[in-house]
Amino acid sequence: MLAAGTLTEEQAQKLRQPSGDSFIAVQVAEQKLVLDFFDDEHPKQIAGFQLNKRLGGGSMGAVYLVTQLQTNQRYAMKVLGTQWRQHETLLARFQREAQHAAKLNHTNIVRGFYAGTDRDTDRHYFVMEYVDGISVQTLLAQRGRLSSSVALRIIWEIAHGLAHAHSKGIIHRDIKPANILLDPSGVAKLTDFGLAKDRFGNETSLTKTRQGFGTPFYMPYEQTISARNADARSDLFALGATLYQMLTGRLPFEGQTPLEITEKKQIGIYAPASELMPSLSPMIDSLLAKLLAKRPEDRYQSASDLIIALDESNLVPLALNWEEATSDSKPVVHIADQPTKHDDELIEEDKERSWFLFSSRVNGKLICKRATTEQILASLDKKDFTLDQQVSRSPRGPYRSLREFIEFRMPQPNDTPPPPIKRWPGWLVFLCFALFCLIFMLLLWWQLPAAK
Repeated sequence: MLAAGTLTEEQAQKLRQPSGDSFIAVQVAEQKLVLDFFDDEHPKQIAGFQLNKRLGGGSMGAVYLVTQLQTNQRYAMKVLGTQWRQHETLLARFQREAQHAAKLNHTNIVRGFYAGTDRDTDRHYFVMEYVDGISVQTLLAQRGRLSSSVALRIIWEIAHGLAHAHSKGIIHRDIKPANILLDPSGVAKLTDFGLAKDRFGNETSLTKTRQGFGTPFYMPYEQTISARNADARSDLFALGATLYQMLTGRLPFEGQTPLEITEKKQIGIYAPASELMPSLSPMIDSLLAKLLAKRPEDRYQSASDLIIALDESNLVPLALNWEEATSDSKPVVHIADQPTKHDDELIEEDKERSWFLFSSRVNGKLICKRATTEQILASLDKKDFTLDQQVSRSPRGPYRSLREFIEFRMPQPNDTPPPPIKRWPGWLVFLCFALFCLIFMLLLWWQLPAAK
């Protein structure tokens, strides 16, 4: 955890030597670390705001539900981790997120209010709108996939938010289900502009040449090569990947490593959504084909173009059916919340690693078993399980059935042999030919006397 940056040395010491003077809650679930600190080092108040509870976060910091003491209003506050206070690039990006948010004021974007440094605690913070709802990522984890009407309504609203951001020169560069929130009234809001860039500003020092960052599952090929290449059409590609996942419960370009995902995007071939969900309208396949086009010039050229196409399709409902969106449903597949990648370091795939077999989910925790390819093949021979068994190379997923992996494909017996080709017997062909010749000779003989 120290090497990954999720714990500072001081925090690690507290975990090694528990103290009764502070409350530290540590919970590891599906490789996610949750830390709640309430002591002198991690104060309850920052810049006149009372920290109520932790809403989320990662190695860079945390997001808290806070209450402004003067007005008693609730907000969300992002607090930069103390270990990054001297990191110039990350600090600049944190400040830049606040600057970008200050430019944007739209219903479908989480509003940012102000940022600063608290003198008493020496904490960098950013105050924004608090959305008392859930993320699309959470919704997918609960349901597996969404109905086409719910998914298209969410995309339609986020497209309006993107149109506003792009008009201000802001490119998001990290659109994914985890960054789309749904408030209690069913309004979709785009959040987390930490990786955004301003086309009208000078931000080249923060993005190196041939440095790609974002989330590999969603960002387009050109952004993988270099984040400088990202433009409005790159955001639309990520929005298309998000729509595909909402509709099918799968990602258009899957892989076990960022390199494998990038190679698939370079080829640009994916299974049409209607193949996984035959009930989908062919118009949705057309929308996705344009959103997920490999070349930026083949995509919608602006969020406004996408909005027009959605309006003309007549597939978008007038409002989000909140009961339909949040109703309980058994997940179809496990959806992995892949973290955002801040650099272009690619991990080489270990060909000898094991498979993880999905078993069950208990109290939100994934229960899986580990096995090698040979062990799985032996179990299939013994009929311990079928080809519908869900497996993955990673314990976090995504999980797919065994039949989708070439290592476990087996020839299927054909119960009904092909019908034989019907041919005339040889003797019958010869008899017909002889009869034809005889008739021809008789006709010829009959014509000869008449000619004389």
